[in-house]
Order: sequence, then structure tokens, then C-alpha cells
Amino acid sequence: MAFVEDPYNAEARELFLRKVERGTSLLTALPLPELAGRSLHQAWAEEDREVVLGWMEEQEGSTWASAEQHSNDPAFMAMLREQQADVRRRNVERDRLRPTHQRTA
Repeated sequence: MAFVEDPYNAEARELFLRKVERGTSLLTALPLPELAGRSLHQAWAEEDREVVLGWMEEQEGSTWASAEQHSNDPAFMAMLREQQADVRRRNVERDRLRPTHQRTA
């Protein structure tokens, strides 16, 4: 599955690639079986960029497939709606208890 081209995705991809290049996140430093035990940072440093980009594309494809599967699951969607309602209730209660000058819009 190819990357979905939108400004947010492109920005996120560039940010992640900077982290890979610098090795500045735990994920970029973990050895991955898909990369023959190398980390994303190691593969990038060894100029094996196609492997890193391929891994990223696989992860995105897997994420989209999972999102599609879950979005078609009525029980899962009901659970998400209930969690969303709980968050809203907690936010209303938090704002009700907060002094007027600290309330959010």
C-alpha cells in the first residue's frame, strides 16, 4: 500500500525520518527482525534507505488495514463512542470544578 499523500502524512513521515536519521527515539533504536536485527537508525546509516522506507510503508498499510477492519466492527465502534462520551463527561466535570477564570472555551 502506498503512502496516502496528504500534508499531515507527509509532515509526519519527514519528522519520523529525521528521528530515524538521528536515532532519537526508542523505536528507531530497537533492532527489528524485518531489518535482519538492525535498527531503523542502523539501516539508514548504512544507506539502506529502501529497506527503511519499505518498513514504513508496511507499517502504514497495516495501520490502515486495521483501522478499516475496526471501523466495520459495530462492537468496537460502540466501545469507542462510549469512551468518547466518558472523556466528554470528565471534561465537563473538570471544567465545572475549575474556577471561572481557568475554564477552557
